[in-house]
Amino acid sequence: MIPSRDHRHHRSTRFVIRAFIPGAIDSAVQTFGFISRHVVASGLAVLCHGSRTVVSTWRLTLVIAALSIIGMQPATDLWAADGGSTPVGRVTDDATEDLVDVLIRRGRFDDAQSLAETLDASNQDSRSDQAAKSAIWLSRILTAKQMTQRSFDASDQAQVAAPVSDLLQSYPDHPRRLFLKAQMIAVRQSAARHAVLRFAVAPSGANTSTAPGSSPETASPSETDATPISTSATDLTAIVLRATEATLELTSQIVEQRTLLQSERGIAQEAMIADLTRLEQQTIVETVSLSLLQTECFDRGTTGSPNPEVIAAAAKALQVADLALTKLPPNCQARREIQRLSIESILRAGQPERAWQQYQSLVRSLPAPVDPVVLALSVRIHIATDDREQAHETLKKFYGSDPSAAPISVEMDLARLEFLLSESGDSAMAAVTDWIEAIGDRNGNYATRRAEAIALDRMRSDPSTRAMDAALIAAQGRDWLRRGDATRAAELLTAASTSERDADRALTYAIEAAAAWNSTGQPARAAQIMSRTANDHPGGANAAQIHLQSCLLIAKLPATGDQQATTNVLTTQLSDHLRHWPDDATSTPVRDWLIKIRTANGNLIGAAEAAVMPSDQLSAEQLATGIAAWESAYLNCPRDDEASFQTRLINALDPLRTSGAAVHIYASAIVTMADRNRLAQFTLPDGSGPFLSAAFNLRRTGVVPSSQTGPDTIDTSKTSPQTIACLRHRLMADGRQSPEMRRAITEWIGRWTDSSEPLTDQAERMIWTDQTDKAIAILERYIASDPKSIQRIVTAADLLAAGKQDQAKQAAVVYYDQIAGRVGRGTDRWHQAKIAAIATLVNLKQIDEAKRRADYIRLTMPNLDPQTQSRYESIVP
Repeated sequence: MIPSRDHRHHRSTRFVIRAFIPGAIDSAVQTFGFISRHVVASGLAVLCHGSRTVVSTWRLTLVIAALSIIGMQPATDLWAADGGSTPVGRVTDDATEDLVDVLIRRGRFDDAQSLAETLDASNQDSRSDQAAKSAIWLSRILTAKQMTQRSFDASDQAQVAAPVSDLLQSYPDHPRRLFLKAQMIAVRQSAARHAVLRFAVAPSGANTSTAPGSSPETASPSETDATPISTSATDLTAIVLRATEATLELTSQIVEQRTLLQSERGIAQEAMIADLTRLEQQTIVETVSLSLLQTECFDRGTTGSPNPEVIAAAAKALQVADLALTKLPPNCQARREIQRLSIESILRAGQPERAWQQYQSLVRSLPAPVDPVVLALSVRIHIATDDREQAHETLKKFYGSDPSAAPISVEMDLARLEFLLSESGDSAMAAVTDWIEAIGDRNGNYATRRAEAIALDRMRSDPSTRAMDAALIAAQGRDWLRRGDATRAAELLTAASTSERDADRALTYAIEAAAAWNSTGQPARAAQIMSRTANDHPGGANAAQIHLQSCLLIAKLPATGDQQATTNVLTTQLSDHLRHWPDDATSTPVRDWLIKIRTANGNLIGAAEAAVMPSDQLSAEQLATGIAAWESAYLNCPRDDEASFQTRLINALDPLRTSGAAVHIYASAIVTMADRNRLAQFTLPDGSGPFLSAAFNLRRTGVVPSSQTGPDTIDTSKTSPQTIACLRHRLMADGRQSPEMRRAITEWIGRWTDSSEPLTDQAERMIWTDQTDKAIAILERYIASDPKSIQRIVTAADLLAAGKQDQAKQAAVVYYDQIAGRVGRGTDRWHQAKIAAIATLVNLKQIDEAKRRADYIRLTMPNLDPQTQSRYESIVP
């Protein structure tokens, strides 16, 4: 944030020098001992303050020498620290800006930030060009620094853009407002690049910060990462497109402002017009660069089978580049940069030969020596055309015998990495590992991430080298772990595990990744990588145990607002475990755990499904327990869920149909719970016993076998009470569906039912067989057992209203009237009772009484809503 003018103060030049360039003066004096310390300090002061004072050549030379001694040199690389292009690169006439650039490129962000803040603290007009410059410098430094961090979310963007956004908010009509806006948009552009690069390191679900199957919305705050990682190409494309739209809008504003100034052209406007022209060119180039960035939102595909989405994105970027070229004058640096991006688009579109032709044309138009960024493109083209000799020659000329001492160029360093990755063998892998480390030493943390992304992309796109590359990435991850960056280590080990095809090695990497994730306080990610890898490699050593460990981690996740979501994830994981490792020793405790969870949640059908998973691995005792779970689920299943129950029952038990000793258990379950249509082609196995045989014949034919008729009570002592209850429940359902079976069912059930049978079932069978007096008596006992329950009266009334005899229907009307008398007049339940009574009277052919009741209600309740009014009108004919 830029301090107000009242709080700004002057700091001495000597303090600035000593605070922000430690040792520079002493080193310079030591080297040029005949020059006084004062002269060196004065020269650096001029440099730091960007003074317009005329400085003698010899003094400026000393300044440059001092910078060289502390390891700084003028930047020649067009690529900025944020990984994007500096399209209209320059050697400025502002020494401070050059120094800030050098400090940024060296990764000395704190020094650069302190320098920018100190200069900003000078006594300057907030509306001046220098105030805008200072704000932009500071924001650029903060942006470059943020690019090296794991997070670049909305709050981070607001923080790094604050120097310019605060100035714009205070002075919305600032003369340099478009330049300030350009920096705000540059922050968004950098955030987009950060998101794309981060996705490249941990793509396609490997980056999810929640447990498997859950969503970020349901994750515990402690489990989510600081920056939400986009998990699809669609997410990334949207981020890039939003940055592109903002850039295009700014370009339009620049053109509008420049056109306005040109119409008022004078001496005062000339400088601003020139600056706006350069800014316009920068935004045009950035638009092309962002378009090309979209190719990185997709997996590249494999060697010989490139991803068509990448090719399409590259073709689109080429079109954008061609259009941009029409807007630029010849021989400007922006034009040359777009030509380079155009060649890059052609290369990514899978046309390296054409890219080489365009490259040669571009190089002929460039002054010597060729910029390292352009030179790096040639190396990559040679790699793509398999011209390794020429690629090696270009690299050798640039790096010489000591690559670590070569000129700094992140693009050349990355091109050399691609060359090393294209080689094979253990020595090549070691060279790659060493060079990735060197890239970080030479270019900073963000460059290291770019290098790792390139290595990962190579691993995913070339199956022939996947094992070696996975080992390389894993080694890189372990190295980061030794350095103390557990998060980076976890990301790389996760990527290695995901890409490794050998089961045992993949599981080893997964365990290491999980340990790293857990050490960062993210057990959900630890669980995810173990679960996914074990599922992908179920035959690997200890895969079942590793998967079970992931389940334990999920169970221990901190409680969230939607705990059910976590429970659902856990039960899914446990089910997967039983499917993948049915015969492993872990299956029994996992099955018991799953049953317990589902039962506790009231999911009895799910618990029953778990109890017979996997059926071919269960003992007879375990199967019996499983069938008992199905019986419990059936007895508690609402009638509305009956169809779903039947489908899930058959799907779960079907494997038992031909499973040896389990066939009798299967037969009992089918006879006592399944729909009748399942019995048509079902043969009862021998030895099923007389009781089950009788039930089977009755249900299939509707006739009780002669051996099961007569006054004697049938022996059911060998059948469990729950199985008997299930059969009775099933027969009652058959009776409701098939009225022709009702008398046979009533007769047979009466010979073996007991006092545990629900009174409503007894009453319903009496109604089926026209024994209305007995039904009413049973229902009176049912109501009297809980006289305060209105629902019991509703149940009794509904049963009687469904009967055939008028006596039953008349009793139903009485019960409906009782209900209406016990609830509030005009309530929904009151209207339901009144309408049911009227409808029953209509069934009794008592039309006049039904009409009288309906008319009375409509007359005494004139404000009935239209829906209720219509229901009354539709009942009486």
